[in-house]
Amino acid sequence: MVRYRLSVDVDSADINAIKSYFNMRHIFGNVEIYRTGRGFHFIADHPTDLWHRLALGDDRFRVLLSEMRYIASGELDDVTFDIKLGYGKRKRIGEEEFLDCVFEEAEREWYSRRYSKWMRWNLRKRK
Repeated sequence: MVRYRLSVDVDSADINAIKSYFNMRHIFGNVEIYRTGRGFHFIADHPTDLWHRLALGDDRFRVLLSEMRYIASGELDDVTFDIKLGYGKRKRIGEEEFLDCVFEEAEREWYSRRYSKWMRWNLRKRK
């Protein structure tokens, strides 16, 4: 049995998340966005398949689990919440909120890199 919901799990808030979302939106049209603890889930109304999930940047371990389930049961399934042991909490968000999250994370990372370079430079200067 084929599930009619293609789900892609991206465990980062960076350019890979933006790339996955806009590629899915371009190919499949309407895409739902969910914020998770570590990144985002993107869901489109399309039959799930491993090739699309890999091409769109789905979590490799999640794809491996789906492939193992398919070999064992003959059913292609891309939902692995029972394996995540309760970490599957997610919140539906819109496109603007998604882009805000990604850009805030990028800005935070940029400033932390600049600060760490500044600290290293100051520590070297004191010696």
